[in-house]
Amino acid sequence: MAKIVTCCSCKERFPKEEMTYYTSMGAQAGHYYCKPCLDEKLAREHFSLTVCEIFGLKSPGPRIWTERKRLREKLGYTDALIIECLRYLYTVEKKRKLSESICLVTPAAVARMLEYKEAMRVENNNLDNTVANNIIVKQIKIKATKKEKKILSFDDVLE
Repeated sequence: MAKIVTCCSCKERFPKEEMTYYTSMGAQAGHYYCKPCLDEKLAREHFSLTVCEIFGLKSPGPRIWTERKRLREKLGYTDALIIECLRYLYTVEKKRKLSESICLVTPAAVARMLEYKEAMRVENNNLDNTVANNIIVKQIKIKATKKEKKILSFDDVLE
């Protein structure tokens, strides 16, 4: 008979074979997670690490988690889209980091980010095509020269 284990997140009971034992970074003990809960846990950790990297934090505060929840539920944004938009705002548009908040992630900012990504994709395709069309292959003849190499023995080195 299969052993039954409770998911740490959703508290549902599953056979142990269907569960994954996972230990978070910095945690001392791991827990069993079902597939959907593990995916959510990993996405949450990735989001947390990236936001900490962008803002220079040890861990995101409750304000960031509340804004993340609002963006995901009301606007349907994914964590990847939120992170991409934050990176765009702070690296491309050079916005100043006045506070640790993701409130700058708005539909207008996402639209600008997607426009920028499309323009960069088109520019990269044009560069690829230009480079591919301008490659010239030349054959070069290499003259072989024979030089005598003096082979040192161990005795020569000691003298």
